[in-house]
Amino acid sequence: MPTIRNGSSQTVEGGLEMLAEIRAGLIGTASKLRLFQSTFNPTDQNVEADFEAAEANFTGYAAVSITWAAPGIDPTDGATMYGTRGLFVASDAVAPNTIGGCWISTQTAAGPPAVNKSGQYCVFNPPVPMTTALAQLFVTPVMLSDGSIGYFIQDN
Repeated sequence: MPTIRNGSSQTVEGGLEMLAEIRAGLIGTASKLRLFQSTFNPTDQNVEADFEAAEANFTGYAAVSITWAAPGIDPTDGATMYGTRGLFVASDAVAPNTIGGCWISTQTAAGPPAVNKSGQYCVFNPPVPMTTALAQLFVTPVMLSDGSIGYFIQDN
């Protein structure tokens, strides 16, 4: 197994250790994978309330709780950790949405009222239509060894 990835100074082993520590800290937290509508164009300046105001509302929509798998090594020899693969299904066409992307929301205080903090987000290009009955969308968050959400896998 290569020790150094892409010329960085972090070892693969160090990345796996870091992800294991992050995972241990995330166990028991209420992190959710959520969708926002395409009318919202997020920036790094947006806060949780901005995302919530644009949250999907098609019939059948519900945020998906995230559970993180044990860290592993991806095909490029990088330390990664996959989150729960979220399935979103429109149960009818009564409240159609076009989905602009997703974000991770983590509960920071149980409340009431609960306090959430928006985490990283991903914009879908092109947006995903959830406009017909049984339209579906799969999204999987993938965390990199620096603790960032490196990417989201979108499948529809």
